[in-house]
Formats: sequence, C-alpha cells, structure tokens
Amino acid sequence: MVLIGWHGSGELIWRLNPAYRTTRLYCDSSWWQTEEYQRDDEGKVTQIKFANGPRYVDPVGFVTRAIPSGGMFDPTLGLCGPDAEDHDLSDAITNRGLNVITFCPSVWKAGHPVTIPQQLADPTRIPPFPIGDLDSLTWTFFHEYTHLVGASIFFPEGVIDVKNNRGGMCYGFPECSFLGGSRLATINADNYVLLALASYLYMYDWSDGTCRIP
Repeated sequence: MVLIGWHGSGELIWRLNPAYRTTRLYCDSSWWQTEEYQRDDEGKVTQIKFANGPRYVDPVGFVTRAIPSGGMFDPTLGLCGPDAEDHDLSDAITNRGLNVITFCPSVWKAGHPVTIPQQLADPTRIPPFPIGDLDSLTWTFFHEYTHLVGASIFFPEGVIDVKNNRGGMCYGFPECSFLGGSRLATINADNYVLLALASYLYMYDWSDGTCRIP
C-alpha cells in the first residue's frame, strides 16, 4: 500500500470545509481478506457468521463485499479476474467508496511500459502511429484516478466508464471519439486520458487518433 496524496472528495473549491481523503494503491487484489465471521463496531471479529457465506473484507475500514461465485470467476485471480459482467482480465479496479485503486497482474506484464513511451510517437510512420500504442501504467493510473476525483455538483455520478451500444466500455480512441461532444464524453475516463496525452504531446496532430505533422 502506498499513500500518494490527498484530494477533494467531489466538493468544489468554493464550498465550505471540503473533505480531503487519502488514496490507497495496491499492486493486486489480494489485499481483500476473506473472512467468515462478522466484525463489531470496533473492528473485532465476532462469533456471528455472514449470512451468505464468507465475504471480502477491507483490512483498513473493515468494509465488506460479496465474493463473486460461478460463471468465469477464478478465486486465484480475485477481483482482477473475469466475472459474469466482464469476461476480460482487468488492468485496474477503482473503488470510489473506499478511495482505493487496485492494479492487477495484467498491468505488470513483461514489456508493458510504466511511463508514456513518447519516443515511439512518429508522425512519418506508415501506417500512421495510433495514440492507443502509448498504453502504459501511466495511462492506467490516470484513467483510474479520474474515477476518484471527477465527481462534482455538475456530475454527481463522477467520471465513469461509459458503455457503448454493444454493451462494452468506451475505451480507446475509436470508442471515445464516437461519443463526440456529447455529455457522455465529459464523464468517460478514457476521454480524459486521451485529452491529456494529446496535450502532453502537443507537437503532433492527434485529431484522427494517429500521430501526424500539424
């Protein structure tokens, strides 16, 4: 676990006494402890079992959540693995209620860069270099962090992963550009990542999702 800083919990800066919270980071989902018995208000284990079997427990706040079962759920992968709603391995998971970002094993795979591989951006490459090839741990972290800090009185639901018309998520340039200038584009996490990348590598034209000379 690493403390990376403080941020407002959705309040705008001109509101009185905004709340600030610490963000917890974990390298995999094994930090969720499996417990069979409930805890009391002081966090002490009781002799009362959970009604529907063991649950995952946050060792810091003792908040519990159900352990997925059936379908494609793999206990060895925990919450980072596939489940009934998402059949793919997750790169990371954000829990806004607990203010936690959990990185998953898939994001630590060999060859996956930690920082943005900006040296790869080449406006002369044929075929054109796509912005999606700048995927990195930095991209994943930025994406997840927008989920934590994006709530406001204008968007109380916060920044989310918008679903496309096929039931999948709007990840990457093609899906994000499909949202256009709609309100959905302002609450979709990857739209902010792409905006940040294009602004960071401002010397190139990314308007069509590829690296071009302005």
